[in-house]
Amino acid sequence: MIHLAIITLLYWALIQYEKRHHTQVAPLFTSQASMTGVKIAPTFWAPFWLVLLNLTILILSATPGPSAGFSQLGLLAIQQFDLPIEWEFWEFSATHEAALAQAWSKDTIVLTTLGMFTGVASYRLSQQMITHKTWPKLTRPVGHISFTTSMRLLVAGLLLGYGATLSFGCNIGGFFSAIISGSLHGWLWVISAFSGFGLTLLIKRFFRPSNLAT
Repeated sequence: MIHLAIITLLYWALIQYEKRHHTQVAPLFTSQASMTGVKIAPTFWAPFWLVLLNLTILILSATPGPSAGFSQLGLLAIQQFDLPIEWEFWEFSATHEAALAQAWSKDTIVLTTLGMFTGVASYRLSQQMITHKTWPKLTRPVGHISFTTSMRLLVAGLLLGYGATLSFGCNIGGFFSAIISGSLHGWLWVISAFSGFGLTLLIKRFFRPSNLAT
């Protein structure tokens, strides 16, 4: 009940904020002259599929969200390359003991994580290939990724994975799944994530070339 009250209060506050800045709020459902008679906004379908797929993952793997795969994939890599490991940090990996003993092709979490990466990559590629009239004509050539960009993406990915491991979940497992399941750590995740993101935006704005020139 406390969670529902907080979410309702946030929903009301965000609506007031939206009205104050844009005078109106885009409706989720609008009537139209068609067979269905109702047009549903994409902002409704996005959380709808998130909830449905999240519930499916919970039923199949007993874990809410794919973020558990980060630590599990890390442990698999450590075992594969015989790297030294600090078990004091990884002692919660005992929950993955059964999963580590079986083939990755039968592991729900690993398959979910790979599916997530494949889905994102497929969507990104389709956005470059699909145009209004022709397919699969490229809307623009796939440019060469520079070494600097590759390193930046690599560092960002490592930090994201490390952060997700420390916080027991990413924005799906640590935020979305945690809050809807009534976990207190989900709200701590929100406060930390938004604070860190705000600080990042301030740093990025400060280090713009125009600001450095002045």
